[in-house]
Amino acid sequence: MCDELVWSLDAITGLPWLEIIKAAGPVATAFVAFFALKNWQRQDKAKRQADFLDQLTEAVHTFIAEMSKPVALAQFIKISMESHAPTWEGGDQSMKGIIAYIEKRGEENSKRLLKALEAVQPSTI
Repeated sequence: MCDELVWSLDAITGLPWLEIIKAAGPVATAFVAFFALKNWQRQDKAKRQADFLDQLTEAVHTFIAEMSKPVALAQFIKISMESHAPTWEGGDQSMKGIIAYIEKRGEENSKRLLKALEAVQPSTI
């Protein structure tokens, strides 16, 4: 067993270590460069995804902020329709109120609502 150990140590010490290190250097550099490139690609992909999510979040917030006016206008129109119902007649007269409101102010309010929705159109795109 000692003879084998001495022989293996002699074989190891007999190797041209400087030449082996010189040859292994470029191979190690290639491995490091390969893994660095893969890591850079993952980072670039994550950055693009984060930028997309930021743009999407900003677009959604802009849309929500701009939609508040048309939503408020639609709620106002709904309340106005409900207030035109002839409650003194008894029963469910909501359809009569809606019809009366549309006949009285339908065209005017539809133009106002359409104008408010057209102002929001760029943010929906």
